[in-house]
Amino acid sequence: MSSTNRRVDPRVRLAIVRWPDDAPRGAVTTFCAEQSISRKTFYAIRARARTEGEAAALEPGSTRPRRSPSAISADQRTQALR
Repeated sequence: MSSTNRRVDPRVRLAIVRWPDDAPRGAVTTFCAEQSISRKTFYAIRARARTEGEAAALEPGSTRPRRSPSAISADQRTQALR
């Protein structure tokens, strides 16, 4: 696996969304190895399908950070202006 994150193919996402709850033991691990994705990614897509709906899970989420890592707080801004 590479060090950069790859987007998961929509066909793979669809297979994950439609994954049966009664799949045999070890099937997820085998599927993930065949598709070169992590089990964490597999379960994250399944969780998104449950919470946001199947259609939302078929599209990749935003890679934008929730907060800017270089943003300064209001206290730091006030101190700088003094």
